[in-house]
Amino acid sequence: MTPGAPKTRAWLAPLAVFVLWTAAVGPWLDRPHMQEADELTHARVAQAAALEGRWWPLVLDGRPFYEKPPLIFWLAGAAARLSGRPYAGWPYRMWTCLAAGACLAVLAWLGMLLGRPAAGLAAAGLLALQGDFIFHARFFSLDTPFLACALASLALSVRASESGRGWAAAGWAL
Repeated sequence: MTPGAPKTRAWLAPLAVFVLWTAAVGPWLDRPHMQEADELTHARVAQAAALEGRWWPLVLDGRPFYEKPPLIFWLAGAAARLSGRPYAGWPYRMWTCLAAGACLAVLAWLGMLLGRPAAGLAAAGLLALQGDFIFHARFFSLDTPFLACALASLALSVRASESGRGWAAAGWAL
């Protein structure tokens, strides 16, 4: 075996989970209508950035929009602008779908970090089949990106605690 082989294999299961999720959910992102008022509001903020080039402060109906963290709006607005389809749903919804895939991949990774890869895959599978999770993965909101960040922080904290490097490694979890 080559020196990097075990680390490479450790990423195969989380990567496979991520790819399977995005392949299954991705085609459903371009529904014609936004689902709820929140999704429409969030999409309008990102769309205004894409169409008008007003990236800071973000605006909604001509007024500054400071209610949510801007990163997801910048990503969605940039995707809408780069795709040339600012009126389609998928440039906005794609980020929540990717974040949901990241949640599942991190659960698989956590199982591996804890020495229980089957438990991590089972947890990812159970979450992937949960109806509300599926809904929010196809809906432009901040729920799945927030969950992805929280799970990543947990996984990185576990990794840091097991690495023996203490606080130096824990900085990634912040």
